[in-house]
Amino acid sequence: MIRQAILLSSLTSIELDGLERIAIEHGLPLLGYLIKPLKQSDLRNLLTLASL
Repeated sequence: MIRQAILLSSLTSIELDGLERIAIEHGLPLLGYLIKPLKQSDLRNLLTLASL
């Protein structure tokens, strides 16, 4: 079972906001999303949240 997930995508932030809402509605454990190109600081911030 997936406990948490981080989505890496080239979708726009508006499209990803929509996916995040759908994930929440369906009870999917989406911790957050990152837009390509990947910023290491953004990934570190999400991983910090995962350890809470």
